[in-house]
Amino acid sequence: MQFKSFLISLFLFYAYCIQNTIAQEYTNADKEKIVSILKKYSDKNETPSMLSLGKEFIGTHYAGGTLDHNNIEKLTINVRDLDCTTFVETVAALYLTTLEKSASFRDFSQNLQTLRYRNGEINEYPSRLHYFSDWIADNEKKNLLKEITPEHSSDTLLLNLYFMSKNADKYPQLAQNNRFINQIKNQEKALRGKRVYYLPKTKMKPENLSWIKNGDIIAITTSKPGLDITHVGIACYVKGELHLLHASWGQKKVIIEPVSLKNQLKRNTTQTGIRVIRVAKKKLQN
Repeated sequence: MQFKSFLISLFLFYAYCIQNTIAQEYTNADKEKIVSILKKYSDKNETPSMLSLGKEFIGTHYAGGTLDHNNIEKLTINVRDLDCTTFVETVAALYLTTLEKSASFRDFSQNLQTLRYRNGEINEYPSRLHYFSDWIADNEKKNLLKEITPEHSSDTLLLNLYFMSKNADKYPQLAQNNRFINQIKNQEKALRGKRVYYLPKTKMKPENLSWIKNGDIIAITTSKPGLDITHVGIACYVKGELHLLHASWGQKKVIIEPVSLKNQLKRNTTQTGIRVIRVAKKKLQN
């Protein structure tokens, strides 16, 4: 009986290991990059800022859709190719890992999964936090970050999300699975009618921005029908003026935008303003 129990335990452990191996996708280059960044600050016994961690990726190639090439949802870790969201998620996960005084790739992976998925659990494609408003709200519940816009702006937007479900053909997983479309519709419905605070771009005067700090996450609001956020990046002051450190679609790489954030938004007629989110300086437990 003891031997039988041992075999069962061994089988369950093996199954657990296989499950966790299948649940992730990354290359040796991705792992080496993450560990080298974590070790760099761990060796100095230093907790870096969100901004300094973000700068580690300047020059990294821009690519969209890196999370969407698998039929089975996995924790994809790709720091060779980043879009605006995966860039911000990667930097935030690194920051949370350094708060734990860890240089472990496993701890980074767990933090990334916690940030990217509803309740931190991977359960098919709809469990990923696709709309950034949902990403903000879910991670606030986890005590990993705090949106600070409401403290500094009285202007609000009413969410009316439907872009993904109405454009399912643009998303490979949705195009192949009606059940996923229905789940996304339910998520959109849950967010619809929610009022959120934002700072309109017409009010982005230098004297009104001192509350935004280097390393804050900047989410750019949009007037495009069915969407909430059109782009995200990290606040970076250059000669006293607020700029965006981001994965740039136009430049096809991670850059510090050469023009100020105010002027960047002014050039884009559908970008209406910003929401500002700050990652917790101390990782809190629920």
